[in-house]
Amino acid sequence: MNSDVTDFASLAPAYPELLMAAGILVLLLVGVVINKERSLLVSWLSIGLLVAAGLLVAFQQVDGVIFNGLFVVDG
Repeated sequence: MNSDVTDFASLAPAYPELLMAAGILVLLLVGVVINKERSLLVSWLSIGLLVAAGLLVAFQQVDGVIFNGLFVVDG
């Protein structure tokens, strides 16, 4: 079976989703490690993550199909 994903640049249509997935994992770990007095930090970081992903979606100029048609960006 041949894959259409040959390098990281070919994943460009999925960058916002990849950013959200990695960011959520980091926020989860940060939330576990820090104490309750600094929990406001996790809230602000999550808002920043949402803004960053929103900017990626808004300024993304890549349309395409990856993962053999399972992921389609056409907006």
